[in-house]
Amino acid sequence: MTHRLFSSSSGSRILMVLLAVFMAFSSSACKRSQKALYSGDYDETIAITVNKLRKNKTKVKYITQLEEAYKKANDRDLSSITRLKKEGNPANWLRVFELYNNIDQRQNLVRPLLPLYGDGYEADFDMTNFDDDALAAKTKAAEYLYASGSKMLSTGSKYDAREAHEKFLTITKLYPNFKDTATKIREAKMKGTNHVLVSMENRAAVLPKEFAAEMMRLDLNSLNERWVTYHNKAQVNVKYDYDIKIDLNVVDVTPEALKEDHHAYEEEIVDGWMYAEDSKGNYLKDSLGNKIKVDKFVKVTCDVRDFKMSKAARVAGKVYYRDRRTGQNVGTYPVGADAVFEHRYVTAQGDSRAMDEKWVKLVRDSRPRPFPNDLEMIMIASDDMKASLHRALRDHRSVVNR
Repeated sequence: MTHRLFSSSSGSRILMVLLAVFMAFSSSACKRSQKALYSGDYDETIAITVNKLRKNKTKVKYITQLEEAYKKANDRDLSSITRLKKEGNPANWLRVFELYNNIDQRQNLVRPLLPLYGDGYEADFDMTNFDDDALAAKTKAAEYLYASGSKMLSTGSKYDAREAHEKFLTITKLYPNFKDTATKIREAKMKGTNHVLVSMENRAAVLPKEFAAEMMRLDLNSLNERWVTYHNKAQVNVKYDYDIKIDLNVVDVTPEALKEDHHAYEEEIVDGWMYAEDSKGNYLKDSLGNKIKVDKFVKVTCDVRDFKMSKAARVAGKVYYRDRRTGQNVGTYPVGADAVFEHRYVTAQGDSRAMDEKWVKLVRDSRPRPFPNDLEMIMIASDDMKASLHRALRDHRSVVNR
């Protein structure tokens, strides 16, 4: 026996729904291309209609939209090219080349579809070869960018060097090996970059040399930006623009502190058994004549001593920013770090059965330990101080990007 999944009527309904969905999508695409055409976004119209015509080359509504958008886009670009050339400004050549490139890309989109016709209508697309014009504009653009960038490199201005860097990078997109552009790019990078030298001054005599060495292990690479580089050692042939001096002048270490709390405990506890006696010292017996056993209570005592050890250190100072070009201090920011040593241990003398349960684990697991010396406390603070310094340099990067 054969079972039908769909009746003929339900199949017709599904087909109608699918057709309606297809028509809706088709209508939506047509409306979008029309809207783009009327708003002057001709290249969007071209993209939509080309995509549709690749599937069906005979749709007249898309053929006419593509024809109109193609002509208007090219006319607009050619008009701009004529105007830019008449201005006589060599800076315009890059834009002229881009406009020729736009026209070429449109032609490459449309050419594979040609000829386009449907319902007795055949579209007309002008396919003009502008390769020579585009090449001439491209060459003139590169020449202008090279000359302009080279001139800007000679001004001594950081901002000019950065702009020159962009010009030379643009040349490499036109001609990867144009003249000595690669050398010019490196020169512009060097001249446009602010070089920052980070150093530390220890005005707190008790700071160990190891501490200063640890501070200079700052992760400066993570602070580098496109036009700012940090160094912790002066490099040959690098002209530094800013000095960052870390001045550590506060080192405080508190005395060792040992606080003791004393707790005395006394408890009466069961400690075995004994035979019960009456007031005359005779043993008491049960109904079977057996001596009666009773708990034997004893009094126990225990002394608990709770020791809390503590010691702290603070290292602090300031970070100074100096502009070498003016000799002026351009920023001062505080930095600091703390190290805290805390330890607790508990001892007990006497019978531990008298203690509260909370003390048993502390007595078993805790042990006394020596206090760190002052230099050890300062080194403990070094990690936090590095983090504090890194935050200060990160939060004030804008100071050295001027």
